[in-house]
Amino acid sequence: MAARRFLIPSLGGMDERWDPLPGTALVIENMTWQDSGSWHTSQGYRRITDEYTAGEAQVNYWDIAAPILSLFWFCQHGNALQYLIYEDQDGKLRYFDGSESPSTPYHTIRHIDQTIFASAPTRSCAGKEISHTSFGMFGMNLYILNGNDLPLVFDGKKVSRCGYSQSPAPVKANTSTKMEVRETVRGIPFGVGYANSRNQYKYAVTFVNIRGQESTLSDPSELLSFSLKIAGGWEYVIDTTGPTTSTLDIKSFTQQPVLSIPIGPAGTVARRIYRTQNMVSFLAEGNTSAGVGTTNYSESFQDVTYGSEFYFLDEVQDNVCETYVDTLSDMELGSITRKEDLGLFPSNAAFMAVYKNTMFVADENTSVLRFSRPMNPEVFPPNNTFSLSDNQTSLITGMHATRDSLIVFKSRATFAVRGDAARGFYAQTISTDTGCISPASIKDIPGIGIIFLANDGIYMLGTGSTGSGTPFGFIKISIPIPKIFARINLAHSKNFRASLYHKDREYWLSVSMDAAILPNHILKYSWENKAWSLYKDVECAGLAQAQNHNGYLYMAGRRDETGYKGILVYGGTNDKAGFGPFTSVYETSNIALGGHYGQFHVSGVNARVIGYGHVLDTQFITNREVNNSQVENAEEDRNGDALPYNVATAAFNTQYRTLEDKDFPLFGDASFDSDASYVEHRPIPLRFDISTMNKGPVAELRIRFSNDTEFELLNFELVADVQSQDKAVILTTKMGGGYGL
Repeated sequence: MAARRFLIPSLGGMDERWDPLPGTALVIENMTWQDSGSWHTSQGYRRITDEYTAGEAQVNYWDIAAPILSLFWFCQHGNALQYLIYEDQDGKLRYFDGSESPSTPYHTIRHIDQTIFASAPTRSCAGKEISHTSFGMFGMNLYILNGNDLPLVFDGKKVSRCGYSQSPAPVKANTSTKMEVRETVRGIPFGVGYANSRNQYKYAVTFVNIRGQESTLSDPSELLSFSLKIAGGWEYVIDTTGPTTSTLDIKSFTQQPVLSIPIGPAGTVARRIYRTQNMVSFLAEGNTSAGVGTTNYSESFQDVTYGSEFYFLDEVQDNVCETYVDTLSDMELGSITRKEDLGLFPSNAAFMAVYKNTMFVADENTSVLRFSRPMNPEVFPPNNTFSLSDNQTSLITGMHATRDSLIVFKSRATFAVRGDAARGFYAQTISTDTGCISPASIKDIPGIGIIFLANDGIYMLGTGSTGSGTPFGFIKISIPIPKIFARINLAHSKNFRASLYHKDREYWLSVSMDAAILPNHILKYSWENKAWSLYKDVECAGLAQAQNHNGYLYMAGRRDETGYKGILVYGGTNDKAGFGPFTSVYETSNIALGGHYGQFHVSGVNARVIGYGHVLDTQFITNREVNNSQVENAEEDRNGDALPYNVATAAFNTQYRTLEDKDFPLFGDASFDSDASYVEHRPIPLRFDISTMNKGPVAELRIRFSNDTEFELLNFELVADVQSQDKAVILTTKMGGGYGL
């Protein structure tokens, strides 16, 4: 038999299928794909703050703090203001403040009335294991919704209610003494009403909050009716005795109604007052008698037309004054505002997305989508709504906005909302078979598509290759990992969290596996090489990526017993916040070899590895039987450590190779005052010798590289003794049929 080398040049991601793709792996645990095509040990995580001295003891704040239930990265003014917003088990909203670390690295967010929000009423997350609160930005404000508690807005300093929960109380209008018109502005007399007539008006008021968002109109005031007739009646009497002049024997009067306006709730900074035009119309009838011209005026009441049309009168820019004096004529009123133009923010909103400068919200109990006025995210007119119907009665489970579509998910359906506020929004059905079951799993990979979790797998909804953002189809990206997906406890999918980590170009999805209720593992998807891996034993209640130049990934730790609850930062270490290292594993798929060669006996494996001065364990599985081997560094050999036993050969046959080039000291191993030079870590070849002659021909081979220290696997090759090559021919091709023949 001749010895031959079989190179595996490219290492792919996990593939658990019966016939995996070449170069894939059965298991990848706690490893990250690199641009060089290699797999590197994943980084660990550490607490965001260090210990501090309290008395005579070393204390970490997160050991005594309430567990975190949610996490969101918030920034304003081009990252000039950066916060990690979170909820804790005490039911409070807080944000991380590194300036006061490590003893008190947080601030409790206060309500706009200066009270600690969540003391009354208590937020529904109090006492829970995880929060289902959703966070979203509109402009520079953070909107906080969960479908149960009051919808909130955080402006970087305080929170307040999102929009208004009810309409203002009606205005009370009273008349004052009549005012004789002596001066005019641009020919328009001061005051309310028409001289020599009856006048009838109604008033309404709205509240305006600090963000300029307006409440609904109050109910109309009671009808304000007053008359401005003079004692002589309604006649204009013209004196015709003068040679060249005539006089109008009448005085002109108007009114100054005094209004009592309501005080708005906390957060109100202004009240807007609206008024109808005069609800009495005039019809003139001309007569002449005895040389004297007379004009009589008849009246008709126009409540149907004028009583429902309110025009802007004025804005009172405070929330203190309760009295307003109206002095404007009908000609000076502003634009018209109807009751249907305004609306309250839905109190049960659980999901939100911003599309075309419009806020879209939905709750968890209906299939109705509601949208705001453009540029007014807290104003929801009652008619701004439509139902997303399909052939099922499923409810809305989440949404995400692209450049030209709002993608709305149900558990088994997907819709695209298009259009704009000016021409109207409309919905198109993308699928009635595929939907999303975990709202927090929805993430948009720029230029690639939207990833989300469905009942039968993890999908990507493409956004087109032309940059238009138009969805074009689903791709089930979890096909290579059917065994892992079968272990996911989908009954608790609302607890799952997701984030992008742009530094490694990965999509992270925390999942509950097996019988777990809370997330206990993280699935990682590298979107550059379409590779899956598993980040094991990570329990977190939230994921958030910083949107600044650092791009750190933060986690809300949940495991009290191992001491790493609180805010955790991924990277900068290779262990679990000081509580033990990860074991990194790259185990190849079963490489089928026996069908192509008459005999195939593996004699060794050559691997290119960056070991960083550490140990690398290997295990060979031939024909589904286990063979162990290990490579250690030279220092351990010289110290006389026990050699590992190789069950493949029943002899001491471990190869010793340094996993780092020791000709030059590494950074940290040399002093600055020495003559030594520094070198970078670089790949080195390692040979693992094994024998399978006593095993008979090898039909399958699987190799497992692992260790609890840092290493990087670039590629490997098999060295094998092979017998003559069999010439395999596709049967259907040889016999004919529809395969190109």
